[in-house]
Amino acid sequence: MSRVRPCRAIPIGALVRWGLTQATRPPQDALTRAIRMIAPRPSNEATRLDALREYGVLDTPSEPELDDLTALAAYVCGTPIALIALVDDERLWFKSAFGFDLRETTRDVSFCAHVLWWPEPMVVLSSCTTG
Repeated sequence: MSRVRPCRAIPIGALVRWGLTQATRPPQDALTRAIRMIAPRPSNEATRLDALREYGVLDTPSEPELDDLTALAAYVCGTPIALIALVDDERLWFKSAFGFDLRETTRDVSFCAHVLWWPEPMVVLSSCTTG
């Protein structure tokens, strides 16, 4: 397998370029190092969580249409990983995942949790470098 192109600036809502081969996934400690600050809870957290639970999508089976979308996103962006993620109270749950075997991670290692309270578009300059 060939290596993925190195990291570069991308919007947080887009896919993260890990710089790994498609057959590998970042270890949990690498994810923790990549995000040095646990995101604060937004002021509308209770309302947001109520709305999320009202949709009834958490912990449901994968859907072929969404899996096709994540595969397409990975292909178009040239990334080994693409996710459709929902931020729950204590976890980041993946409704669809391409190139990533986990179904959830803890919220405190999530870029997505930062987006909830940040008032403007967020750009990650590099999620590949640690230390």
